[in-house]
Amino acid sequence: MLRLTSVLLSLGALGLAGCVLAPKGLDEERDALAHEDREWSKPVEQRALPELSPEPSIEELLRRAESANPELERAWQDWRGSLAHVVSEASYPDSSLNLSLEQMFPGGLAFDRTRIGIGFDPMLMLPAKVAARGKVAFEASRVQGERFRALRVDLRLRVRVAWEELWLAQQQARSAEELASLLVLRKSVAEKSVAAGDSPRALLRLEFEVRLNDDEMYRRRVEVGARKARLNALLARASDAPLEVPFEALPTRDLPADDAQLFAFASHADPALAVLAAELAGREDALELARRRFLPDFSPMASITGDSTQSLGLGIGLPIALPGLRAGLEEARASIAAIMAQQRGRKLDTAAELTAELLGFREAERTLDCCENLIEPLAQRLAASAESSYAAGSLPQRDWLESLAMVSRARIAVAEARAVREIALARIEALLGGDLAAVNEQESPHE
Repeated sequence: MLRLTSVLLSLGALGLAGCVLAPKGLDEERDALAHEDREWSKPVEQRALPELSPEPSIEELLRRAESANPELERAWQDWRGSLAHVVSEASYPDSSLNLSLEQMFPGGLAFDRTRIGIGFDPMLMLPAKVAARGKVAFEASRVQGERFRALRVDLRLRVRVAWEELWLAQQQARSAEELASLLVLRKSVAEKSVAAGDSPRALLRLEFEVRLNDDEMYRRRVEVGARKARLNALLARASDAPLEVPFEALPTRDLPADDAQLFAFASHADPALAVLAAELAGREDALELARRRFLPDFSPMASITGDSTQSLGLGIGLPIALPGLRAGLEEARASIAAIMAQQRGRKLDTAAELTAELLGFREAERTLDCCENLIEPLAQRLAASAESSYAAGSLPQRDWLESLAMVSRARIAVAEARAVREIALARIEALLGGDLAAVNEQESPHE
């Protein structure tokens, strides 16, 4: 019977090899990792990055940035590695099977003096300890997943902001070129007036304006190139790669809910808060693991000698470093308190940031409405009236040209207000988890 027991113990130990005390949710987290794969699981030379059309849409830019950004890929690989670490930590048994062979020599060699032993070295942890250790590793992997998502939201924000800034710089550069053409015409008229005997004061003033506008035009061209290089970097393209910017602005997006809903949603959807929530869950699991370190370890043993003598044994390891174990508990509790304090601070920061961005958004909307519905139409009416008067010969050419310059400046005011509005909206979207539509799709926990 003892021989059978020894054999069963050996087979049981071998059967445990490859067992994983997987925490709940590991398969779902693996599925989430696979869903976020942008061909990063393939070698670099086998990947195919999305190509951009001659005039790419914002969706194309976002898709390209997500696939090509090295920082985002690193976050995904860290997530992937942390999930593999869960299996490493939760594998059982966490010990090696120790096979021993002993031979006694009183009176010479003899088979009945041979002893074969089986045990574990080091001792086995209780399965509950290993499961707790795997849970801690799993929560750490969830933190990596949340960090990946937060970085993706931030990357999408940076792409949107870079695109809006590039579009605005392009509009300002075109406006400077238009003003340069108008100033050349006005200068030509002034030169004729001076030749006819008028004071050169107006000509000198125009010369001054021409010089200033030439400098502005040069700076705008440099700014367009710099902003294009920054956007290309986000897309993992050469800094001087061609990137056409359409004249028309991106389609206007609206806020999906009132301010109260936005604040309620941001209180749990902010990516920074999601990372802290995952970290807090991991610290709580670490506290449970610290408690379970007080439990003993064990090591089953069995031996068979040549004369059919068999034995079974069980070694028990009792933790005796009690001050260290208590210190581990205190460390875990302090870590939890630290994360909770950080959570409270981040919630205040989220509310403050959302307040600031909403104020900026509302002000940009007010400015945009004023520019679109008051200033630009007024400038266009003045230009139309000036053109009619100039055609009728009742208005000097310089006044008509000045009215055209006014239209150009009004159009830039509209472009600036629109870009400020869209940038503020993109930042609000980032605080809401990167998806404006989700605000209406998911009910607030406060409702």
